[in-house]
Amino acid sequence: IMQVYLAAIDGLVPDSVVCAARAFTEFCYLARRSVHDTASLSEMDAVLNEFHEHRKIFIELGIRANFNLPRQHSARHWVKMIREYGAPNGLCSSITESKHIKAVKKPWRRSSRYKALQQMLYINQRMDKLAAARIDFVRRGMLEPPKRSPAARALELDDGGPVDDPNIIAEVQLSSTVTCKLAPLRLDILVDAIGQDNIADLLRDFLMRELNPDTTSAAHNTLSTFSNRVSVHPSALAFFHAPSDLCGKEGISSERIRAVPSWQGADGRYDCVFVETDPDAPGMLGLDVAQVKAFLSFSHHAKQYQCALISWFSRIGEKPDDTTHMWMVESDFEDDEETERHCSIISVDSIVRAAHLMPIFGSGFTPKGLTPALSLTTIFRGWYVNKFIDHHAFEIAF
Repeated sequence: IMQVYLAAIDGLVPDSVVCAARAFTEFCYLARRSVHDTASLSEMDAVLNEFHEHRKIFIELGIRANFNLPRQHSARHWVKMIREYGAPNGLCSSITESKHIKAVKKPWRRSSRYKALQQMLYINQRMDKLAAARIDFVRRGMLEPPKRSPAARALELDDGGPVDDPNIIAEVQLSSTVTCKLAPLRLDILVDAIGQDNIADLLRDFLMRELNPDTTSAAHNTLSTFSNRVSVHPSALAFFHAPSDLCGKEGISSERIRAVPSWQGADGRYDCVFVETDPDAPGMLGLDVAQVKAFLSFSHHAKQYQCALISWFSRIGEKPDDTTHMWMVESDFEDDEETERHCSIISVDSIVRAAHLMPIFGSGFTPKGLTPALSLTTIFRGWYVNKFIDHHAFEIAF
């Protein structure tokens, strides 16, 4: 719930409550990093002090009488322990509690219950050795690996996750599935399929930029109309280096980005993405947010082009929100009347990964009948770029 909590409560509770929750969440995300240095440890101290300052609001409002909480007290020791023992990299500080049943209760029940400690230790040792032996036997081909249901395997493969292939680098790959193939002169079908009247012009402009990166936009009118064969793909798979999240041996993780008119028998699903627009700028100053309307591919002079039709969002302000520390964005329009979204076609190589947007709900109630498909429409005037959706997003969307 900490992934979406801040955007949900902002505007409904005092700012100090939001700041306290945000500071503690930032502390947890910083502690999870796979690599720490002096700067990150200083940042951990700073946000922890900020949390201690803002949490006083809970006493002032009569919610709590004190903060004698063991879990919160232990946070004071994290920086010192990291300096002494290194980055925990996702180690659960409650692991002894979570393993209590397996390591204590079950061995106790198997023992004679008379001077049981030594018996319990032997039981745990033997169980560990049996587990290690099974892994070794599977590796040698002497036992079959644990079987998972086909549905579970398909879901894991379909939605992404840790990647162990050492040859995979950061990239975006279109799905091999093609939902629609069009003849050169049937772009009108593509217009109906994706709802973009000027798709031919956008494709022409994209091809112009790819063929002549230094050509000015004024030269676009000299090009003939676009008439290449176009394929529409329902999704793309993004690979990126995310060592602080659950990842493969090389620190690579993956996630599925979808752009489909119907998802699981309901409304369409059009995911948002981070687009790299300035590789030299830090954080969100070098990234823009866009919503994918379609993934497309076509060939031109025997070269394959993979691209995405997107609608842009613009950053609100020059820095993140003071309370939530999340950047805010709004829809980008072509006209002052805000009737036509600013759309373009970009190469999938400029897509970093998926982005998660949360509406700026404010102090009002959520509209009745709100569905995921409507959460990115003009019902809302702005959205938070949710850097708390996972640890990799926290590290890039600052």
